This record gives sequence, structure tokens and C-alpha cells, in this order.
Amino acid sequence: MVLPNVFAVTVNWNRPKETCACIDSLLNQNNIHLQVVIVDNGSSDNSVEFIRARHQTDSIHLIESSTNMGFAGGYNAGMRHALECGADFILIINNDAEAEPDMGHRLLSGMEEKIGVVAPAIFYSDAPRRLWSSGGTISPILLEPKDAHSRKKPLPAVQVRRTFLSGCALLFRRQVLEQVGLFDERFFVYYEDLDLCMRMQQAGIKMALVPGAVVYHKVSLSSDGSDSSLERYHTARSSGIYFRKHMHGLYPLWIIPYRFGSALLWTVRLLLRWKTQALVAYWQGLVDGWMRPQP
Repeated sequence: MVLPNVFAVTVNWNRPKETCACIDSLLNQNNIHLQVVIVDNGSSDNSVEFIRARHQTDSIHLIESSTNMGFAGGYNAGMRHALECGADFILIINNDAEAEPDMGHRLLSGMEEKIGVVAPAIFYSDAPRRLWSSGGTISPILLEPKDAHSRKKPLPAVQVRRTFLSGCALLFRRQVLEQVGLFDERFFVYYEDLDLCMRMQQAGIKMALVPGAVVYHKVSLSSDGSDSSLERYHTARSSGIYFRKHMHGLYPLWIIPYRFGSALLWTVRLLLRWKTQALVAYWQGLVDGWMRPQP
């Protein structure tokens, strides 16, 4: 029996300790051997030296970028390398996430013949019983997940189909990436996973959640935490890029008023929390995403 060639890709940016913890969880997978690709995304600290000192095996591929390419660019660099190395399956996983020892085996087992992409259940790292994401459904009207990652619903007992899966951890068949392409690098961070799921859905590719596979996620470390200025800016900017890309025909008639209402709601929310810098960053992101031409 020929074992599949499985690569895992993660991206580091000034978080070498978290990245090494993620790598450890990947190297300690049961019943599966992973080649691990780490893309250092232009770190300004000692990340490269730290990672090299901790991990010096043939299973590790370290790619150094001189600049920060963002989530999409960083993961694309790693996935391109994995494809060039002959990967049959590619797992992407956030560097601030850690996988349970049987995650990889369970994900591969969930790759039924007609499934192109699978994802694990993702829990909060600091609250391991609290669900952060089990995927969801993209609204055909609003073009975004309508059930908040299904985090308020019970975790399904068996594998279920999804039209949206979080980019925190995804396992792709090689053929899927060759057919649909990689992340759109206009998204520096946020919405790139939703955009890819939308493209896969349009291409007829089946996606599924494998609830028995589990990952623990330290949420929003790379953007300095939820509702930080950086997080608010990039979320707003990427939302503009996403909706401008996908709303065609009559979609603007209801999506633009809906998004304007959402912007007003966020304005009130940030004001009530006295996060004025985050509010300014949020509106700057909206202007950059919705009004400025994208390459």
C-alpha cells in the first residue's frame, strides 16, 4: 500500500514559540507522517534562528521571506513548495493552533471519494471545551457565513457537509488546489478563506467537517487580539475586497445597505468600548477595501 504524501503548512510572523508548539503537535501525529513547511513571513525577531534550533529534521522545510506577505501570500508560498515536492494532500494550519495527536489521521479518513476539502473542529485554546469553529453555510443572499462558524450549535456527532470552513485548519486534495487555485493574495488577512470556499463551491467541490478531528486555537494572536486597530482595519478592508469581487447583478441592492448597517453597528460598538483608534482604523479599512482599486 502506497502511503499518501502529506504536507502541513504553517506561517510564522514574530511568534516562534507558538509556531514551534504547532510544529510539535504536527510532528507527533499518530498513524501519519507529515512533512512540515514553515514560512517565516518577514519576521523582525529571532524567529528563524529559534525555529532552526528547535527543529532540525528532514521533515522540516523552512522558507524565509524578506517581507510580510500576509496570510494569503505566506500560505501560498508554503503550498506552492508542497505542490512542487509532490504533495498529495496539503494541510494548512495557523501557527497559533495545536492539533490533537489523531487529527491528521482522522482528517485523511474523512476524505471520502467525493470530498475535496475537510476541516477539524476548532476549540479555544484557553477554553478547550468551548467551540470556536465547526464551519458553516454561506448565505446565498448575503454571501457570508450565516451561522457564525456554528459555534453556538452542538458539535455534530458525525461528518457533515459544509460550504464554509475556517482557514485556521484545512486539508486539501492536491487536485482541488490545481483546479481552483490558491488564496487570492489581495486579501492580506481575513476573508481569504471565505473567498476560497466560495470559489470551491462555485466549482462544485464538496467540503466537510470532521468533528472527531480537533484543533485548539489561540484566537487573533497575529493581529494583536480581537478588536485591535490592526484586526479592525484588515477585517474592514478585506470585507470590501470580498464583496466587490463576488456581488454581481442585483446583489448590491441588498448587500450594500446591509454592509452599511453593519458598519454603523461596529461604529457604535467600538465607541461604547472607547476604542477610538480601532474605530478610525476600521473606517480607514472600509475606505481602502471598498473605494480603492485593487491590483
